[in-house]
Amino acid sequence: EEGWVSSSDKAYIFIPKNALWVASVVPKEAKVWKASCPGSTFVENNESQKVLKIGRNLSYPTIGADRVMAVRGAAKLYGWPVLVIDCGTAISMTIGNERMKMDGGAILPGFGLQFSSLEKSTALIPMV
Repeated sequence: EEGWVSSSDKAYIFIPKNALWVASVVPKEAKVWKASCPGSTFVENNESQKVLKIGRNLSYPTIGADRVMAVRGAAKLYGWPVLVIDCGTAISMTIGNERMKMDGGAILPGFGLQFSSLEKSTALIPMV
């Protein structure tokens, strides 16, 4: 459906029909988006490469749909090859090569996890 949707009592956005694609690797959050945005496309982890028509040169089949979608979106805007850096709970770096295939990347702890770890594991570094 097209129209105004809200994910909270204060935030409303207009979503044209079929314009929103959602991938979440957090099942609880995916349920919220699905309930809030009927008519949108939801991409599950196990179907992301097929749905997004992107190839993969990876030694692991478990890459998250969020990372695949981010590379596809960046490539559509900026062309191939592309590097996407996404900062959240984790910092992920994902590469799409000139043959429009995923070349892998890395996942690191996000800034909050890094600061928390340093505070807990060192004698003199305070929580920032």
